[in-house]
Amino acid sequence: MSDKPADDQILICNCQQTMQLDGDALGSALGLTQGLTVHNELCRNQIGQFKSALAQTGEQNGTLTIACTQEATLFREVAQDIGHGALPLRFCNIRERAGWCDDGSDTGPKISALLADAAYEAKPTPAVTLTSEGHCVVYGSGQTALDAAHKLSNHLVVTLLLSDASDIIAPTGAV
Repeated sequence: MSDKPADDQILICNCQQTMQLDGDALGSALGLTQGLTVHNELCRNQIGQFKSALAQTGEQNGTLTIACTQEATLFREVAQDIGHGALPLRFCNIRERAGWCDDGSDTGPKISALLADAAYEAKPTPAVTLTSEGHCVVYGSGQTALDAAHKLSNHLVVTLLLSDASDIIAPTGAV
């Protein structure tokens, strides 16, 4: 099941048939109820379909992901020109990162992963207020973390957690 809200849209284009895209397979891989329409010239002859998707996205308060970074400036200008410049647009480069390769017929999994990544919006991590009461945890690797813990130990009770201890110079006396 996809985390993508139903009011978000994804537009894909095969860049004048220079990539083999299976819209049904991509839609299925993304957990959508229907396949994606594969456009041939979304940035040129089919720009009207982009405008329609913009209008629909605006009505639904959604986000539009366009699988083309080459023409991102054009798409933003068109959105601005028709009064949808404030809509959230996301761009994904499926052409150079997957579609244009030696085995273009086997790129579906990578393209669907790129599209899912572009459409994903991370939820902000909530802030947590802590009171240290004079205690501190230093987490890091090697000598840098040890040095930081040592400097803080004059002012705080320090616990050191090392992710890698390979470059530590062992202290010669009490720390």
